[in-house]
Amino acid sequence: MELACRHLPEVCAAVAPYRWRRFTPQTLARRIVGALDAAGGDAVVTLAERDDPRVETLIGTLDGLPWRGYALTTLCRLLLEALDDWGVPERWLDLEPAWLLDDGG
Repeated sequence: MELACRHLPEVCAAVAPYRWRRFTPQTLARRIVGALDAAGGDAVVTLAERDDPRVETLIGTLDGLPWRGYALTTLCRLLLEALDDWGVPERWLDLEPAWLLDDGG
């Protein structure tokens, strides 16, 4: 829940001004990833690239969910948690070389 804890208010604020329930899943996913990329800075939120793997992850999460009926905060938390889960294998890959190089001392 790392992303959800840190960036939930910023992501919600980036989506709230829009009629987000009318977005396609792809547009919603691109806006959320764009908000994450701009989080913590003064950058303007733009839509993420269509081929960003995080966008595909969010689209897959939205598939089959009645997400247009969710409260915005609930939806954003769910999607940020999905990105956290998606990023776990990547973080493990970053740690494994350090473990292999550790001489135990």
